Amino acid sequence: MTINNKNDYHTEMKSNIENLNNKFYDYKPGENVPSDGNCGIYAICNALNDNKTKNITKIADLLGLLNLSMLPNYWWSDDELASIANYYNHDTYIYIMTRTKWVQFTEQKKGNL
Repeated sequence: MTINNKNDYHTEMKSNIENLNNKFYDYKPGENVPSDGNCGIYAICNALNDNKTKNITKIADLLGLLNLSMLPNYWWSDDELASIANYYNHDTYIYIMTRTKWVQFTEQKKGNL
């Protein structure tokens, strides 16, 4: 969509925010992941397996994918976590509570609102 003026931009932003709010309607605070510096990788693993009858991945699988032999106690960036999810054909929607910000990563688009 080409945006020609501020009103179009505002309308599109409002629409995008409403769409993201729908994504976060089922948001579950706290996935009970350890807070040892690897919480992002634990959360991605939980999310990949959420509502599946059979787990599609384990932490060991993710480490193998990343050529790691052990958890690195490393703060994973949004891009890195989204890349892992994308490998398993999952989109990523991240809500950052401290900054009241949404980050969306999909095959089609990546953006901040």
